[in-house]
Amino acid sequence: MRDKAVFLDRDGIINKDIGYIDSIEKIIFLKEVPQEIKRLRAEGYKIVIVTNQSGVARGFFTEEKLGEINQEIVRKLKDEGAVIDKVYYCPHLPDALIEKYRLDCNCRKPKPGLIIKAAEELNLDLSKSFIIGDSERDIEAGKRAGCKAVLIQGRGSKVKGSKKGLKTEEEKLKSLKIRVKGLEKRVKGGKLKANKVVNSLKEAVDWILKENR
Repeated sequence: MRDKAVFLDRDGIINKDIGYIDSIEKIIFLKEVPQEIKRLRAEGYKIVIVTNQSGVARGFFTEEKLGEINQEIVRKLKDEGAVIDKVYYCPHLPDALIEKYRLDCNCRKPKPGLIIKAAEELNLDLSKSFIIGDSERDIEAGKRAGCKAVLIQGRGSKVKGSKKGLKTEEEKLKSLKIRVKGLEKRVKGGKLKANKVVNSLKEAVDWILKENR
């Protein structure tokens, strides 16, 4: 019998999306995460992180450093009683600075490769699984893999213009408003095809557990 799972995007869902995270010192957990992961696990869900990490392809940090960061995230969550079964990441980019990562792969979201790989390795039933993300690419990847998808809107993630990020708080706020407005417009137009649109991880988990009953 195959297991059910909840796939989580990393930056913006588990930790704050402050730009390219190239050291463990930059990991800032969102407060609700441990409790909500524990709620899902109590209902029999495996928890899997699926994340695009093009910072590797751009030369901002190495795969080894990314591995250290992911391990630290898993370790700290485990210390809070919130167990992550596995982390899957894509380091590629079609126009990557580093040649070995210059690839139009099947694992970079919105393609579903990471989710499908996880299903094969962890014996998961994707028809009974969910993805929680904060971007169009998360939703599309989950839907293409056969999962139900929950979009957390209004978090302002994926604002990554450069390694250092935007220069001022005013610029950050302006960019955030533009992106949120555009995202909400596309959601209302039905193009994202999320099964549910919510404002927090708690709301996402509430809906998933209600759907499972």
